[in-house]
Amino acid sequence: MKILSKILQFKNLLCYLSFIPLLWGWRGAAQDIQFSQFQRAPHFTNPAMIITMEKEMTGYLNYKSQWKPAGGFSTMSASFASPIPFSLKYQVFGVGVSVINDAAGDIPLRNTRLLAVIADVVKLAPRHFCTAAIQGGVLQRHYKFENITWVNQYNGTEYDPSIPSGENQFGKTHYLPDFSAGLIYEFISRGTSMSGERLIRLNGGIACHHINRPNQSVFVSQSDPLALRWVATANGWIDLPANDYSILPVALFTLQGPSKQVHAGAIFRYAFERKKKFSGFTREKAFAFGINYKYREALVTQFYYDYEQYSFGLSYDITMSEIGRATGLRGGMEFSFRYRK
Repeated sequence: MKILSKILQFKNLLCYLSFIPLLWGWRGAAQDIQFSQFQRAPHFTNPAMIITMEKEMTGYLNYKSQWKPAGGFSTMSASFASPIPFSLKYQVFGVGVSVINDAAGDIPLRNTRLLAVIADVVKLAPRHFCTAAIQGGVLQRHYKFENITWVNQYNGTEYDPSIPSGENQFGKTHYLPDFSAGLIYEFISRGTSMSGERLIRLNGGIACHHINRPNQSVFVSQSDPLALRWVATANGWIDLPANDYSILPVALFTLQGPSKQVHAGAIFRYAFERKKKFSGFTREKAFAFGINYKYREALVTQFYYDYEQYSFGLSYDITMSEIGRATGLRGGMEFSFRYRK
């Protein structure tokens, strides 16, 4: 009973630690990058997504390039998460690290995030689970001032870099602390059929990023707090009666300053070779195809190939917003790789 009491006390503490910052962060611009395959960027979407009750060790690689004709941006990320060995029967602790780098525009403006996360998933009742996570690290912002051209440097005929710009030189590199928190509720139902296990998995979560509102101003004497980024997600995995086929509904809502995004769709998966369950998940070979819609922004086509513990993803954003006029309706390609063990 004493051990159970301590577990419950720790569970409550971690939940409070993640929930209180969520409320505090609401007190509060630049907009963060975004991934169309957001369910494959757990550290960036919701840090509570890094660990599940299956005690899987996971690794992700992501790359996205978008809107190149209009300056555009490119984003790369790598993340790794693992359960902690002393996890208990009805409670799993997990830790993870991630690196996210993106470059925007011709200057370019480069952001690099190095983050660490700790998460705790608890079995509330049969088939019901709750995960809380806290994430923190450092955000590095770097500018190449020498790549910026100013109207004052136009000599009447052409651009002359030797002419003083008359602009204040700002800091080229800034290091900012950055913190996030997230919560996820998940329902998992497992049954059996003639062809194997049948899974129904539904979850919903909320996360808040930049809770501490780091100062992103390029001028040391000025203050420009980075806007909070709120993320709400809903995902699922539903095996159909045929069992070789599954539907994976996905939905995302983000709010950062005046910017909002609604992202919804579904992925259809066909497992053409199934194997017995191993180490917490079913090793199998499968294809998946999906279409998501970013409200008033883009139509996203997605394709995935799963080969046992490896999974490869490819998606393309077909731009439907006003920016399409500047990019010739060209959107962005995104790649992802997942490993789990």
